[in-house]
Amino acid sequence: MVDKPRTHLRWRLCGLLFIGMSVQSLDRVNLSAALPIMSKAFHISPALDGVILSGFFWSYAICNIPAGYIVDRLRPRRAFTIIGIWWSLITLLTAAANGFASLFALRALLGVGQAGDFPAAAATVGEWFPKAERGLASGIYSVGNDGGALIALPLSVFLLIHFGWPSVFIGCAVIGLAWTLAWWAFYHPPAIHQHVTAEERAYIEADSLPTAGTDQPKRRWLDLLAYRRTWALIIGYFCYPYLYGFFLTWLPTFLVRAQHFSLAQMGIYGSFPAFFAVIAGGLGGKWSDVLNQRFGSIDIARKVPIAVGMTVGSLGLIGVALSHSPAMVIALLTLTAFSMRLAYGAIWSLPVDVSPGRAYTASISGLMNAAGNFGGGVIAPIVTGVLVAVTHSFVLPLVAASIVALLGMCSFLFLLGHIEPLWQQQ
Repeated sequence: MVDKPRTHLRWRLCGLLFIGMSVQSLDRVNLSAALPIMSKAFHISPALDGVILSGFFWSYAICNIPAGYIVDRLRPRRAFTIIGIWWSLITLLTAAANGFASLFALRALLGVGQAGDFPAAAATVGEWFPKAERGLASGIYSVGNDGGALIALPLSVFLLIHFGWPSVFIGCAVIGLAWTLAWWAFYHPPAIHQHVTAEERAYIEADSLPTAGTDQPKRRWLDLLAYRRTWALIIGYFCYPYLYGFFLTWLPTFLVRAQHFSLAQMGIYGSFPAFFAVIAGGLGGKWSDVLNQRFGSIDIARKVPIAVGMTVGSLGLIGVALSHSPAMVIALLTLTAFSMRLAYGAIWSLPVDVSPGRAYTASISGLMNAAGNFGGGVIAPIVTGVLVAVTHSFVLPLVAASIVALLGMCSFLFLLGHIEPLWQQQ
């Protein structure tokens, strides 16, 4: 076993990855802040506002599957460079939108461009991190969505007030292009990176994914779907964002309509869950790595954080549904977000753990993320809206989301079985 290295280039790359995931989240959330003013200017109805906002999730979810396949062939450096240029240019073009049709088309194109984000991030972890550190690395980059959401509202509001709504998209596009240039300049695989030491490279390669074709026969992409473990990830991650998607879609409406928060209160207290979610991502990932080191079992390392996080998160959301105290609601929402993100690092380590080689990691991630975005980005918001309209209450949709999340946890714990690479025997 190679001793732990003194250099930590892989963690600097992980930090760059977190920033990138935050920036792409910023570019998908900024429209929520600018849309009220844009809708008034373009005479867009509230119903069509919802259609515009959904345009991203439909294309993003659908395109995750081919995007994963493409990322596996381009590898992270080229893939993320193309993704970053795409989403930044689409964001820039949004500043020139002039009505419903252009806004919807641009949001759909943004979803197409960003579809490779999580597959490329998972492939990056597969290249740069041994099994002992994948939990923390996955936990750090995966909460970039929450990091972007935290800064999106204040930054967008500042630009709106001082420079008008087009500046929101111009400013975010500039940030995205700057990150893309940094990624292209700094990122390379460990085998050829000029700043990695031999010591660190040996440490990474001692327990990393095999390079395509080195020790396993090449399989077809469709062969991934022949394994129960693949379907366990698809089902489990369909259910996870079904609950967490509430924070990204319905939370502001819930706080204002059901809890009678003012807009100012909603802006302040509504950010608590996202703030603690960012913290939980790193903690949960580190916890998974510590469990792996202590027990020498990848099953314990991944399944314990998933079981604890998703169980507590589900119970917390049921508490939100039944609580009548605004302070308790915020506390339970924060607990729910913290607990669900505590499981995030372990969940996003799984595509790497079950991948038989670097040529398949992004494909598995794409399948998983496609299911998650159909669950959390497309189906859950619609079902929640229908249930609220029928019952005139958020109780039933919140309880339903909790039950779905518990079913997802069962898929990760039991349907997944023993965690090992597909088509390999221990």
